[in-house]
Amino acid sequence: MKKLYSVTNFSQGINEYVPQGAADIQNFDITNDGALVTRDGWGGSSYTESLGGIDSGDTPLQVFFAGGSSRKMFVQSNKNIYYRSGSDAFTAVTNNTSLDTAALNVACSERWSIVVADNNRVFLTNTQANGQLWLDTSGTPTLYKWGVDAPTPDSGTSWDIDYTYDSGSSARLEKGIYAFAFAFELRHGGMSPLSNRIIATVPEDKNQVKITMTDIGAPTTWEAGIDKQITGLAVYRTDKGTTVSFSDAEGYEETLAKSAPLKYAGSLPISYSLGYFTNGTLSYGISRLAGQLEGSAKPPNLLTNITLYGGRIWGCVNGTDELRFSALDETAAPLYDIFPDEDAVVPHIIYTRDKITGIGASRDYLAVFSPNSIQLVRGQGVISGIYGKQQPGTDLDLSQYLTSMGAKNDHCVAEALGNVYFYSADDQRIYSIDKDGNVSWISQPVQGLLDSLEEETNSSIDQVVSDGGMVYVVRVNADLTTTLKYDIMRNRWTHYNLGSVARVTPLASNPSDFTGFQAGIYGLRRDSVDREVVRMFVGGVTSDNDGPITPVYESQEFNFPRITRLDSVRVGVESSTTVVLTVTTDGAQRTLPTSGTLTLNGNNNYTVRTFARGYKHQVKFQLTGAQTVRFFELQFRSR
Repeated sequence: MKKLYSVTNFSQGINEYVPQGAADIQNFDITNDGALVTRDGWGGSSYTESLGGIDSGDTPLQVFFAGGSSRKMFVQSNKNIYYRSGSDAFTAVTNNTSLDTAALNVACSERWSIVVADNNRVFLTNTQANGQLWLDTSGTPTLYKWGVDAPTPDSGTSWDIDYTYDSGSSARLEKGIYAFAFAFELRHGGMSPLSNRIIATVPEDKNQVKITMTDIGAPTTWEAGIDKQITGLAVYRTDKGTTVSFSDAEGYEETLAKSAPLKYAGSLPISYSLGYFTNGTLSYGISRLAGQLEGSAKPPNLLTNITLYGGRIWGCVNGTDELRFSALDETAAPLYDIFPDEDAVVPHIIYTRDKITGIGASRDYLAVFSPNSIQLVRGQGVISGIYGKQQPGTDLDLSQYLTSMGAKNDHCVAEALGNVYFYSADDQRIYSIDKDGNVSWISQPVQGLLDSLEEETNSSIDQVVSDGGMVYVVRVNADLTTTLKYDIMRNRWTHYNLGSVARVTPLASNPSDFTGFQAGIYGLRRDSVDREVVRMFVGGVTSDNDGPITPVYESQEFNFPRITRLDSVRVGVESSTTVVLTVTTDGAQRTLPTSGTLTLNGNNNYTVRTFARGYKHQVKFQLTGAQTVRFFELQFRSR
């Protein structure tokens, strides 16, 4: 009796659980009409960026893109960060961190966790960068320490502030007790934490406060002694409190000044040349409040696994269970440099149930991972009282918690189309979390392949990265790089083998075109043989780094209750091509033809005669170069 197995539409991709599935589709993509086509290639002379300008003794660690309208390609090495525009050679970023060469080498020795917060600021953290760093990409890329200490007007240092009281024609301060405080203004809207409050008493015959900063002198004197990301000094002051007409109640007025809201009174830019600031304004109207600046802190040391969600930067403290997040001002604008700690009125600290290995952000939630658990954080972290909201104090919800799976590390978490995707090392599975927080095991169709890849010596899943509605799972084994590609919208898996000496990892997404660098996936080749950035999977490229692509299709295994003969295999290629056919019967493998080469075309009906006999049959065909396959057919015969 004849049995025919035929596939004329390969739209299921790699899927062992449906009749038209396959055990492995390697180096093929699937068209909208269900045909197999050889995937696009990578690299080659036209799509390779050399690492010229990067010291040959450096080991490149990763590539990323940032910079808005003046977007650039950045490469992190184990010693520094380099950038290039268009076809220029790489140049080291300007170092304004105050770190010497040795300290900067240590800070760069581990792959950064990267957040591109806006067109100008890129935040970088890892466990080696004690204090953390950020890149200003608005002009010549410049590296700064992330976060600045509050001014210390009462410390007796060069920032000691002396007060004198004077009369002025435009000043209208009433007699009474006021509180002043100060914060450094930073580049691109950044702010330092607020200083301690200084109490000033204005006597009846004076109506302004003259604040003199010791050692400010000429502008160059001030600039020389401060962090170079500082652009000015903001001054905050309380309004006039309750009028007190008798001396016994002055203590009450001072207490009010110590707790009254601080409002912005003005600022001194670093070019300010008078050396003092005069303030006598009576009313502030809608001037902004100091708000989250008071009682806050700069980003904590060893903040890692950072991500952007709800206008805030979130991270954990060096793999502990401590989740920290940055502040918003009273208008809900981001204050990326402010992380309210235990001393703040409302600390921005959450203790999760397990130690944190990675954090993923969707549009609707934050997923906080441990090796075998997930905790969802919902809400934007808008806190009442500070941001004009009503009690209770915050809209954060951490009630959703799931055990039995988690993320291997921060590099194995990616966001795409509002979902979070992650690789769980404990069970070697890939999961997705949809916009409603539902977790799905999406690697089931390729689980057998995934398990076999992880069983190989020195093999590991190194990264999960998304680009253009696709999720790529990157697996590294010595010189070999393999990726599993998941098409989100079509729920389809394919398998890419990038060649015997690909050495391409990690991958990075460039989401938009700009001069010199087109949108797409880029990979880093980073050993002594190949030091370059390569563009991956370029339309129309038919080779891998100028080498041939080998597309492979492996069928599922067919089991029969009695001995069955596999009479023939048909592979419906569009053009004449050489095929290598491998048939595995009852665990024994044989390659057809046994001698010479076999060319499939319409003249031989695209057919290979096999006459293999046994209970179990599995068929794999291998082609060379750019090919299109329209159908695949097996004919069995049993008595």
